[in-house]
Amino acid sequence: MKEVIDRIKSLGGKTALAGNTDIKDTVLDRILDGTRGVSVTELDSIAAALNTSVHWLLTGEEDPFRVVFTGAGCTYPFED
Repeated sequence: MKEVIDRIKSLGGKTALAGNTDIKDTVLDRILDGTRGVSVTELDSIAAALNTSVHWLLTGEEDPFRVVFTGAGCTYPFED
């Protein structure tokens, strides 16, 4: 859990999350100080607010199955 908290903090922590999730400030405080776990739903909300993936928050690695949508269509980050 410490690694997940460190990754959240590296992307701006509570300041970056303020007003961008439906998670109450008191809950965010407890998550970020490690006194409360984080649910999958909360983790998804945090990832979206920080413009990253749940996979990266959990592992520190890019999601190998991520699909990126662009104006020209979509690209896949894996090789043929």
